[in-house]
Amino acid sequence: MTELIFSADDFGLTEEVTKGIAKGMTDGVVTRTSAMMCTEGAQWIKQYAVGLENRIGIHLQLTDGVPLSPQSQVKSLVDENGKFPASWRLLTRVNEDEIRLEWEAQIQAFLALGLTPTHIDTHHNVHRFRSMFTVYCELAKKYNLPTRPLSDNMLKRLKMKELLSTDICVEEWEGVHVTVDSLVSHVMGAKRKLEVEDCIMEVMCHPGYVDDNLRSRSHYLEAREKELEVLCDPKLPLMLREYGFEVAQSSILNQTA
Repeated sequence: MTELIFSADDFGLTEEVTKGIAKGMTDGVVTRTSAMMCTEGAQWIKQYAVGLENRIGIHLQLTDGVPLSPQSQVKSLVDENGKFPASWRLLTRVNEDEIRLEWEAQIQAFLALGLTPTHIDTHHNVHRFRSMFTVYCELAKKYNLPTRPLSDNMLKRLKMKELLSTDICVEEWEGVHVTVDSLVSHVMGAKRKLEVEDCIMEVMCHPGYVDDNLRSRSHYLEAREKELEVLCDPKLPLMLREYGFEVAQSSILNQTA
């Protein structure tokens, strides 16, 4: 049996995105979410986390937000306005110590909400890059948090560091063709790639509602509402079970190394 963990990124991006993710967790197959601490929408995290407290991880940011550390201490991470760049492509010549300082600040802000993180990942998956990956692994080890593998090579490196992880992360399910059938097709394709019967698979998703706040900061808009509709479709878990998948309702990674 293949266990599926549906992970919704961007909890705290805006109120409407946060509200949509919460609906996906209560009314759909979304297993868990990860919270952003460097956005105006972070003020809504605690409110919408009620009843979901043991299903929320940390979505570390180096893009699309304002750092929690003083600008003078993270100069390599911000632009002339003291903000993170909008795109990971603009993260050039970043200082590893500054990344460590800022990500620690984000973790502490999350803990200050009275929440205990279930896992750790990054906004725009910036931990795929060397300097970010080094700090990411350090913090995952320090706080004993499951990680997100973005490639076979990364999975091997995570295992070498004895960090918890799923066996694969499905990143590709997003965009214009967002349907129940396409989602099932993506997870089946990922399963064939693994060539094993029993595994734990993470499916990255971005459900949410669209508002003017989101329109002003993101290009990924109506597709979020389509994702939410699919993830709440009662046919989805039935189809997944028919093809040998079981949706995890809570974290199961404490059983996996």
